[in-house]
Amino acid sequence: MKKKIKPFLLLGGLSLIAVTYAIYSQSAHSNLSDPVMLKKFKYISERLMCPCGCALPLNTCNMSDCIAWDMRKSVEILLKSGQSEEFIINGFINGFGPLIDTDPAFRHMSSGVKNLFRRGMGEEGFTEPYNRNPEIWIAVSAVLFSAIAGWFIRSHFRKINLAKTGKEKEQEKTTEKEEELYKKLYDE
Repeated sequence: MKKKIKPFLLLGGLSLIAVTYAIYSQSAHSNLSDPVMLKKFKYISERLMCPCGCALPLNTCNMSDCIAWDMRKSVEILLKSGQSEEFIINGFINGFGPLIDTDPAFRHMSSGVKNLFRRGMGEEGFTEPYNRNPEIWIAVSAVLFSAIAGWFIRSHFRKINLAKTGKEKEQEKTTEKEEELYKKLYDE
């Protein structure tokens, strides 16, 4: 029974690593294609909190019908129009004021959302990224887990192969005895 459990534990562990990597490396999607703009988008969206109450940075909140989608779209439009990262972050924190009514970056927002960003989210809307590279730690742990799992698998198959070779030698001995018996019967 123990021999059947080990492969399932290994498969479960590898699945857990894959799911963990998928969850922690997930970030907000963007329609930007320029690497410089994407870097700016990531910088901004890591520092702004989503105001929906999920307690997540803007780059990781992917709740449906959340205000984060409108915020990210506005960030993209503002970046495309040439606004700096500091201007965008300060605007969401301290408010954009009358710019909300005239700038095309806010046309897609409802009036309630526009009012929030007209006056700003305040300091509670700002966050420092707690970990800049979770993907690196996940990858390192995945490599370590894979190495340990590989070592266990290798030792498990060595034991199986040693047991098989021992059984095969026993079988060969019996076939040699059988051959001698056949020779004696044939000679008689």
